[in-house]
Amino acid sequence: MRGRTDRVLGLALAALGLAAIWAAQGLEVRFLGDPVGPKPFPTVAGSVLLACGVLVAVRPGPPVAWPSARRLGAIAAAAAALVLYALLMRPLGFVLATALAVALSAMVFGGRPLVSVLFGLGVGAALHALFDRLLEIPLPGGVLGAVVGPVGL
Repeated sequence: MRGRTDRVLGLALAALGLAAIWAAQGLEVRFLGDPVGPKPFPTVAGSVLLACGVLVAVRPGPPVAWPSARRLGAIAAAAAALVLYALLMRPLGFVLATALAVALSAMVFGGRPLVSVLFGLGVGAALHALFDRLLEIPLPGGVLGAVVGPVGL
């Protein structure tokens, strides 16, 4: 039964990858100064998803033990942190929302609170510098908009 489940999931992932590749081809370049355009990232991501889906369908993995209740709780908490991240992105801004999501995820999986918060702030600031400043991709400023720049979204 396990092999059949893996095959169905693999084929579903491969189909999702194909859909992403197909959808990416419809993206249009909207900025004159952007020679690459928006197509490469979703095309590459879809290609990776397609390849992984085919691998899972062709070579099902070995049976694995179901996670413990504690581990399932940690996984659910990490998923909740991602939902919270999406909901708080605009009001808090990219830096704070990212810091909060990273810190919560780190603590859920055993990180010490102070280290997790400092790590989250570092990740938020570093990613903001990379995307907003270096790559010039506007990000939500939120409550720190005056410090990190204007709200991009």
